[in-house]
Amino acid sequence: MKSFSKFFLFTVLFFSNQLITPAQESDSSNILRNYASFEVGGSGGAYSFNYGRILFKNNNWQMEANIGFSVMPVLLYDTYKFYPTIPFGVSVLFGSGHHRLKFGIQNTLYSGYVYVNPKQNEYRNGALVSKPEYKSKFHESILPVIGYQYQISKNYFANVVFTPLVYDNGFIFTPWGGIGFGVSF
Repeated sequence: MKSFSKFFLFTVLFFSNQLITPAQESDSSNILRNYASFEVGGSGGAYSFNYGRILFKNNNWQMEANIGFSVMPVLLYDTYKFYPTIPFGVSVLFGSGHHRLKFGIQNTLYSGYVYVNPKQNEYRNGALVSKPEYKSKFHESILPVIGYQYQISKNYFANVVFTPLVYDNGFIFTPWGGIGFGVSF
């Protein structure tokens, strides 16, 4: 899984010069290349704030790259810990007008907690005297993206995606999805 992350990061960086230069167009229309969106569920976990940019646009399809961020609270015994989630990926959208099909791949980096000493809690006279030790560790998930995007107007869009989770600690497949709303600029 780590080699996939390196390949994925290389691919995104290879196309990053497109993020600086104007998007290529097959027609002379003025397109809005950037977007910001909020997604519930999806590749960011419970939610994410995202930025994306169209890398290439043709009459019937477009390629885009995106990156997002969220902070997830986790209750570990009596303390809340917060960990960052960073989804990033590349998608291709097929269609024109208001309706588009979306296919892509996302890689989500997130911080989680691993138990160092997984012993049980120890109580004496009803008081907690020891608890398992844990440390923070970065993980990653690979998420294929299949979805539908509705272009509400030139500036606004909504989408629904199916993003099954595939974790780096062995092959664990979890069905997942999300719904998002965004603005182009």
